[in-house]
Amino acid sequence: TYFDITTAMALLHFVERGVDAAVLEVGLGGRLDSTNVCLPAVSVITTISFDHMKQLGYTLAAIAREKAGIIKAGVPVLTATSEPEALAVIQQMAQALRAPLTCVAAVSRFRIPDPTSLPLLGDHQQLNAALALATVDVLQPQMPVSAGQLRTGLAQVNWPGRLQLVTRPGGQQILLDGAHNLAGVEALAVGLRQHFPQA
Repeated sequence: TYFDITTAMALLHFVERGVDAAVLEVGLGGRLDSTNVCLPAVSVITTISFDHMKQLGYTLAAIAREKAGIIKAGVPVLTATSEPEALAVIQQMAQALRAPLTCVAAVSRFRIPDPTSLPLLGDHQQLNAALALATVDVLQPQMPVSAGQLRTGLAQVNWPGRLQLVTRPGGQQILLDGAHNLAGVEALAVGLRQHFPQA
């Protein structure tokens, strides 16, 4: 497929450029995705919701099984999933493959110390940032990152199209968000109520 070819091109490019570390995002699902040919230093599964159900399945457990297909034997895995049905599948897969599992939603030490320092709107971004911090923590032995670098990175993070407030010449403000599934729409609704109650 087009995605398979572009994935192969990207991997070749990374090798030719001598990339030290690459973050690969799965295209769809995980188990059968072309990015799954790589042996990662860490596997990350964000939240799981109903999306691409025709390909992944019509229950959270079925979708989680496809996503958990990226878990590799002995490789640490992190997730922000808190839905019991999906989390149970991830836990079973991690246990079967002896992959150390960290559930970030349940681990308070990865919460952002000063949420106001994160320039992203929405509570869901706090969880995303916590998952990123937990990933950095797991990778510390191979790729050390100082507390100062973490603070700088969080303060400078930019995620276009996710509750992004754009100010046009003349002061007009436009909010951009690419919510494309139920979980995204729910996060958008919470963000609108929280940050723009007058709208």
